[in-house]
Amino acid sequence: MRMRFVGIVLLLAGAVVGNAHAQSIAEAGGQALAEYRYDGSSVQVTAASTDLPLTGRDNTIYQYQTKSAAKAFAYSLILPGLGQLYTGSKIKAAVFLGIEALGWVGYINYRSQGGSKTDEYEAYADQHWIEQSYWDSLQSVRSIEKWQDGDYFPHHLPYKVVGTDTVADVNHEYYENIGKYDQFIWGWDDLTQIGTGASQPEGNYTSNNRHTYVLMREDANKQYDRAKTVGIILIVNHLVAAFDAGLSARRYNRNIEQAQKKIDVKFRMVNLEDTPTPWVNVAYRF
Repeated sequence: MRMRFVGIVLLLAGAVVGNAHAQSIAEAGGQALAEYRYDGSSVQVTAASTDLPLTGRDNTIYQYQTKSAAKAFAYSLILPGLGQLYTGSKIKAAVFLGIEALGWVGYINYRSQGGSKTDEYEAYADQHWIEQSYWDSLQSVRSIEKWQDGDYFPHHLPYKVVGTDTVADVNHEYYENIGKYDQFIWGWDDLTQIGTGASQPEGNYTSNNRHTYVLMREDANKQYDRAKTVGIILIVNHLVAAFDAGLSARRYNRNIEQAQKKIDVKFRMVNLEDTPTPWVNVAYRF
């Protein structure tokens, strides 16, 4: 009994670039291996181009996966470095993720310090600035009635109405005004006279406690300003990472296109003496 061997025929063919076209396997080696002999019998390739119902023909088995620039952009916009991981840029991903992590640590730290220092200066003001002294001094020095300071000065002590009473509204404006403007000098508990001028009586007095308070507020504001700066850096990091990821995806796809132009591997089924047989075509350009 004669044995017949029918197997996978793999032909590798390359063409020297003159016109940038590769010669396919069928063209380069079809005639050379059209017949395979064993034990005195031959196996003929009878239908190299016939469509077969099993798998069809020219199904590419050597494919590259492209990257979506939109996805890469969105990933890094959400979390810097994620888009870089998607496009395979691990070093860039580590850099952007590192900046993001350090940025959040700095932002939270500065915000926390700003909050602590704010609590400190507010407690200091509650201890050393006395509202009643402020009103009494305005009455005696300028004949200004309580809650009428806004009629004589650009700024006034913030207030709110509770039932039928008008009371000081101890808010951010309150703590800013009592340290920032000279008219509120009258409320500090260590008021010291340094002059006798009549036109601006507030300028005749000073307060060390007020000076200390102003420095405390500046220190707190510095922490908030630093937190704001870090916040801007975080936003910039998101934007830079997003655009970089999108561009990286486009570069990746261009490289894929160039690679696909050099090598093309395709799979199809052919008839070898009426037997469906896998056939692989390989084309390479160089």
